[in-house]
Amino acid sequence: MDYQIQRGDNWRHVVSVRVPAEQVRPELDAKYAELKNIRLEGFRKGKVPAHLVKKMYGKQVEADVFRPFISEAYQTIFKENEFDLLDSPELANLHFDEQQGLTFEFHFDVRPVIPTPDYQGLQVDRYIFSVSDEEVAQTLEAMRRQNAMVYNVEGEAQTGHFVIADLQELDVSGVPILGQRLEDRVLELKEGEEITTQLVGIKAGEERRVQLSMEKPVESQLVQTQTPQVQQAFYLVAAKEIKERRLPELDDEFAKDMGEFDNLQALQKAVSDRLHYQAQSESAEHFRRSLEDELIKRNPVQPPPSMVEKYLQAVMEDARKRSKGPVKEEELRAAFTPMAHRNIAWILLREQLIKDQAIVVSEEELEARFVQISASGKQGEARVQELRKDEAALRRLKDAMEEEKVYDLLARSAKINELRQPWSRYQQRHAELENEPSEMKE
Repeated sequence: MDYQIQRGDNWRHVVSVRVPAEQVRPELDAKYAELKNIRLEGFRKGKVPAHLVKKMYGKQVEADVFRPFISEAYQTIFKENEFDLLDSPELANLHFDEQQGLTFEFHFDVRPVIPTPDYQGLQVDRYIFSVSDEEVAQTLEAMRRQNAMVYNVEGEAQTGHFVIADLQELDVSGVPILGQRLEDRVLELKEGEEITTQLVGIKAGEERRVQLSMEKPVESQLVQTQTPQVQQAFYLVAAKEIKERRLPELDDEFAKDMGEFDNLQALQKAVSDRLHYQAQSESAEHFRRSLEDELIKRNPVQPPPSMVEKYLQAVMEDARKRSKGPVKEEELRAAFTPMAHRNIAWILLREQLIKDQAIVVSEEELEARFVQISASGKQGEARVQELRKDEAALRRLKDAMEEEKVYDLLARSAKINELRQPWSRYQQRHAELENEPSEMKE
C-alpha cells in the first residue's frame, strides 16, 4: 500500500491510497470461490455461471474484501500523520481494476493553523448611551397600554374603539363571494386609516359596506416585478360589539399593581434603572462586536467547509424546530452563509489568541464568579450547584470567561472613539438598518 497527501485550499485534505492488484485479486478470487456451490433456481449445484454470481453478489463481495484494506490504510495513515481533524474522514472514489489495483481517497478538514493575530491598536467606536426622562415616560406609558382594561361601548364607534364584526367579501356588484367569510374579527379604528373613516359611527347590530385598497402579489410570470399590485376589495361588515380600551391612571395604585413598589416614584426609579442597564448592556455588546469585526478585518481567515456546514446545519435544525411549515433551506443557507464565515473566523482567531496569550481561568476567578451568580438569590444558588455537577455547563462558563479576557486584551490596546448618543436614537437607526433591503446594506 502507498498513499499521497494533498493539502488543498480552505484546510481541505485529500489522501489518495493505492493497494496493488496482486494483493487484492487473491482475496476476491477466494471470496467468489466460497460462492461456487450456491444454489440458484435453474442451475445445478456448482454450475452457476461466474458472471451471474458476480452480477448478483459482486457488490457485497467487494465490500467484504475491500473493508480490511480500507481499515488498514486508515489506521496506518492517521497513526503516521498527526492531523488535527475537524470531522471524520470521508471515504470517496473507491475503485478496483487489474492495472491500478484498489484505489480510494480519504477527504477531511483539519483545524486551521493561524498565525498570531495582529490585535494591537484596533480602531473602534464605543457608544455611551444616555437615557432621558422622556424615554422613562414612554416606557411607563407602554406599561399603561399593556395593562389597559377593555369595556363595552353603548352607542356609536369612534376613533380608537374596537369593532368586533363578521366580514363577508363581496364582488364588485355586491354579491357575496362563497368561502370568503370571516367571523369575530377585531377591527381597531386607528387615526387616519382607510377603514376608520368608513366605520366611525357604526353601532352594534348594524351593517355597512366598506371598500378597501388591498396589496396582492402579482402571480403572472409575465410581470417582472416584486411590487404587489393594489386592488380594491369590498366587504359587508356586520358589527356585533363595540369596545374601548381604558388606560389605568399613572399613580401610586398603578405602581403597586406592577410589583413590589410603594409608590409611583419607586416604579419610575426601577424603570429608569432598567433602561440604563439595558443601554449599558447594548453599548457593551456593540463595542465587543466592533472589536470582533476589526480583528477579523485585519486578520482574514478562510473557515474550513466542514465548519461552515456544521454551522448551517445547526441553523437548519433550529429553523425546523421553530417553523410550523416547510423550511426554505436554500434561502436560509444563502442568508446565513456570510454570518457563518464571520462567526467561525472570530472563533478561530479567539482560540488562537487564548493559546498565544496563555489565557486561562483560575480556580480563584471561577469561585469569584460563583459568588457573583449566587448573589442573585435562590435561583443563582441553584445555578451554581448545577454548574458544579455538570461538566459541560462548567466548560461553557469557563469558555465565556476566557472570551471576556480576550475582549479585555483587545480593548486595552484599541484606539477607542467614544460617541455619546441618546439610546433611543441608536435604537431607531438600528431598526432602520435592519429593515433596509440587503442590496442597500452592501
